[in-house]
Amino acid sequence: MQTIRWADEATTDLVEIIDYIEQRNPFAAEALNANILRAVEGLPSAPYLFRLARELGTRE
Repeated sequence: MQTIRWADEATTDLVEIIDYIEQRNPFAAEALNANILRAVEGLPSAPYLFRLARELGTRE
């Protein structure tokens, strides 16, 4: 089974997005974060649902 590796830039972007939304709507920010993390957890079981990335051996 594949493992998920978050790029540093992706982690930073996610934190910034969630922080931005949280300032306006904390409940929406929490829900969005949970939905994203839930979706990412399922990726190893179905990795071919997504297109190939530029970096060899990765998908977007």
